[in-house]
Amino acid sequence: MAPRIDSPILYGLKFLRRLWADARGNAAMLFGLSLPVLILISVGGVDIHRASTVRVNLQDALDAAALAAARSSYTEDADLQRVGLAALRANMQAYPDVILREADTSFVLNDENVVVASSKVDVKALVANI
Repeated sequence: MAPRIDSPILYGLKFLRRLWADARGNAAMLFGLSLPVLILISVGGVDIHRASTVRVNLQDALDAAALAAARSSYTEDADLQRVGLAALRANMQAYPDVILREADTSFVLNDENVVVASSKVDVKALVANI
């Protein structure tokens, strides 16, 4: 006569062995586990593209503002700052979702009589601050 499996422990072990051997649904489980990673990579790629696009747009606007400051008749840094910042504000109006940090913007005349400009902006990202 065969022993009966009435013990919950033996039944649980048999259930776990059957569950371990079952291969149905593995693709769905792997897809479900990898989906959040795929979404983060995709949205992160969009953020990187956005940051690089804003960087190119800021470079174009800053170059135009530096040229405007260089073409002015001023040689003092305060005057160059005023002219360059006005031109930069005008150029950045085309990008309403980019916030110009005016405190981090500078236009100075170096020793070789070349206007050097630098600036920073704030951009909203989907995943991370870049």
